[in-house]
Formats: sequence, structure tokens, C-alpha cells
Amino acid sequence: SSLSEAMAYAFVPKNNDCLNFWTHFIPLVVWIVWFWTFSRSLDVTNRYFYPLACLWAGCCSYALCSCGAHLLGCMRLEVRQVCFLVDYMGISMYTFGLSLSTFF
Repeated sequence: SSLSEAMAYAFVPKNNDCLNFWTHFIPLVVWIVWFWTFSRSLDVTNRYFYPLACLWAGCCSYALCSCGAHLLGCMRLEVRQVCFLVDYMGISMYTFGLSLSTFF
């Protein structure tokens, strides 16, 4: 299937990937809005800003990579495999961001 068909696939509630896409996309938007709002009131010299930014970056990368994997998972087998490898990379980035924020 093509990229436009894969995009339309997110709006067909007949499959599990549609649900997985939306359960990762909605938190991604919430995290971006939350961090944008919160970071404007937080000084970058504050010692808690960078651990929070690491955690935020990990959360957003995980959700973004997972959205892409579930959205493009209906394409050719090679594309699907690459997308889910990127999804696993996003999970690793989330784990790394979480460990950095926990360390500091």
C-alpha cells in the first residue's frame, strides 16, 4: 500500500494498529503542549530543567517512533520491519532519557 493509504489507515477503526496509533499520538501532543507550557515558566539555569528535558525528549521520541511504526505498519514487509526497528529505538531512547532524569 502507498503512503496515502497508510495515512488513511489510521482513521479506520477496524484494526489494532489504529488504536495503537491514537494511544501514542494523543499523549505525544499532550506531552509537547505540557512541556512547552511548563518550560516557558521554568528557568534553564534551574537544576531540574535538564533532567525534565531528558525525560520529555525520551517520552516524545518513544511516542513519535511508535506512531510512525503503527501508522506505516501496513506497508511492505521491509518498510514494516524498518519502522518497528525505529520503534524499538524510540523505546531505548525513552529508557535512556528516564535513566538520565533519575540519575540527576
